[in-house]
Amino acid sequence: AQSWIVSGSPHPCVAAIGATVGIPENRILGTLLDQVDGIYAPRIMAPGIVWEGLKKTVLESQGIHNPWFVAGDSVGDWYMFEMSTHWCWCVVWDKHRHRGEEFREIVQTRILGGNSGPILPQEPGTYLFRQQGKNWVIEVKVP
Repeated sequence: AQSWIVSGSPHPCVAAIGATVGIPENRILGTLLDQVDGIYAPRIMAPGIVWEGLKKTVLESQGIHNPWFVAGDSVGDWYMFEMSTHWCWCVVWDKHRHRGEEFREIVQTRILGGNSGPILPQEPGTYLFRQQGKNWVIEVKVP
């Protein structure tokens, strides 16, 4: 009842996905496209592409400041990750993900303390991070 989808993808596409998992359109925030005679045009409406810092801004505009859980799959989700009260998220990175290696480096540096902490694997896969006290628990599920 409290789930939201926030995506840089076009709003109608995200709304269609949300409908399949029971998230109503009023809790879906995607990039708005202009319409001409009922047909979507390749013109992006305000506030713009819902990406990086704008994801945090649009969530806050809906009164969401500290979500309990945030899941994402790219560096564009980083600002939402920082909002999460439990800093839990799933990520996938490899050479085929948009800025995947950069995302891996951000997690390594900002969460695990750079090269002095545990080193994240470079293999593509799904990684679940959760904070337990002052320690981080990492589950690695490589395909």
